[in-house]
Amino acid sequence: MKNNSGADKMFNYSTYQTLPDALTFEQALALYNQIHIPEAENDADFNELWQDVVRSAVTYVADRNQWQLMTTTEKAAFDHRRTLDHNSYMATVVALGRYCNRQWQVDWLPLLGTPEQNRKRFGDFAGYLVLFGNLAAR
Repeated sequence: MKNNSGADKMFNYSTYQTLPDALTFEQALALYNQIHIPEAENDADFNELWQDVVRSAVTYVADRNQWQLMTTTEKAAFDHRRTLDHNSYMATVVALGRYCNRQWQVDWLPLLGTPEQNRKRFGDFAGYLVLFGNLAAR
């Protein structure tokens, strides 16, 4: 985040929660737990789709974090790649959501919204997925 002078400032979670389309920690954790149902644990297709989601989330989150450190010129050169990585990540989430709904009637995807109307929310979920994966790897 930038302050009025253009300098970086610290992230404020309370302020973030007031933003339109914000995804709280609790909401993200609830989504994560809905995705990881016991029936999915040994399902090869689910596991492949999940790996796709995690890999694309890691890529997009790295893009998003690098973005904060870039100059305006660097951002202009990088923007197309960041958009492609975001679109790719959202496509993997949608594929997993459809699979979960078809296999087990677990319909968690509407809680995120749609890629067309909730891009930032999807992107925020990528960050939470990376956070949860990091904590799980401890």
